[in-house]
Amino acid sequence: MKQSHKNSNIKIQLACIFFAFFMWVYVMSDLDPIDTRDITSVSISVSNLDELEKNNLTLSPNQELKANVQIKGRRSVIAKKVKSGIKLQAILENIQVGSNEAKIVMSGDNTDLSYTITPSNISLSIEEKQGKSEKIQIKSIGSLAENYYIDNIKLSKDNIYVSGPSSLIEKINKVEVELDLANNSKDFSKLTKVKVLDSENHEIDGLTIDDSDVIVTVTLKKEKIVPIKLNIQNDDSLNISQVSINPETIKIQGKASRIDSITQIETKKIISSELSNNSEMLVELDLPSDIYSDVKQVSLMASIENVESSKKYEFDYKKEEIQVLSNDNNYNISIPENIKLTLYSDDTDIKKEDINLYIDVATINENRVDIKYKTDKSVKSLEIVPEYIEVTAKENVETNQNQPKQ
Repeated sequence: MKQSHKNSNIKIQLACIFFAFFMWVYVMSDLDPIDTRDITSVSISVSNLDELEKNNLTLSPNQELKANVQIKGRRSVIAKKVKSGIKLQAILENIQVGSNEAKIVMSGDNTDLSYTITPSNISLSIEEKQGKSEKIQIKSIGSLAENYYIDNIKLSKDNIYVSGPSSLIEKINKVEVELDLANNSKDFSKLTKVKVLDSENHEIDGLTIDDSDVIVTVTLKKEKIVPIKLNIQNDDSLNISQVSINPETIKIQGKASRIDSITQIETKKIISSELSNNSEMLVELDLPSDIYSDVKQVSLMASIENVESSKKYEFDYKKEEIQVLSNDNNYNISIPENIKLTLYSDDTDIKKEDINLYIDVATINENRVDIKYKTDKSVKSLEIVPEYIEVTAKENVETNQNQPKQ
């Protein structure tokens, strides 16, 4: 009787175990069922690229390396796989130039999963890898500050080595860096990207450059137009008048600090006795060693008259005695405290009040205006020191002119 009762308990226990197992299977199939997931356009990497490198080969550019994947398995396992990333690899064998068939596999731990890749194989184009050295060209964009120009440009390297598929190497037209001048007025250096361009100036992707950036160092100089001043040494025995020089102004170039300090360029010394009446004479310019100009000499013509019998007059004028014409109060006029006038005349009774000095603001040229004279007396030669006055526009006038009317 006892044995029968014991066997009955065992049967009940086994039944409970089988029932629990089937319930677990049922619950698992409901909460974590077998599922299928379709994933499209998965990128494909080539697993044995080092083999290409050894044989001086490379993948041809612009190949579509993508495939679709269907994964089957428990929903939780699929979710874990998708989260870690689906990675496809193409395995090349018996590599050669041209078309190569490669099998596509899914890498990583694929336990408890089954998958289908479409397509299962991919055709990869392989070509020779080539390289060449190219000289770097410079393309300037923008402008420097007014009156500045580039004196010298230096690159951290003049040539660059470019490598990649032979089909891309053949397309190279030039290697270029863009230099943005950006209204600069000082020397500057910039780290600039190197661009490899085709014949239509489109940048070529898929190439390897040994240095993708170079340093461009630029030195600047300044230029401006200044008047020419004759340096004539006169022994006072000659009356030099109606003097004309051609050209009257020249463009000079040099470092900004030096250019800003120069207001005129003198000729080399001219001895008045060497001048001929109304005959053209070439005169060398006395250019400082650190200043450059395309013009090295000017032509001079003057009327020469002997004035040994003439009388010399010298008068000093205060700035208050200088008349200012056409002054609309738009300019700052810096008249020197003292102005010296020297003249020769056959008249024997010339007084200071017989000669009026004046400036005409309407005749401003290159921020300067010449000092002129009026007289009824006979003048053989006349010199005014200084010859001209510096004139600048008032800033408040310029500001008011730019403001809109109320």
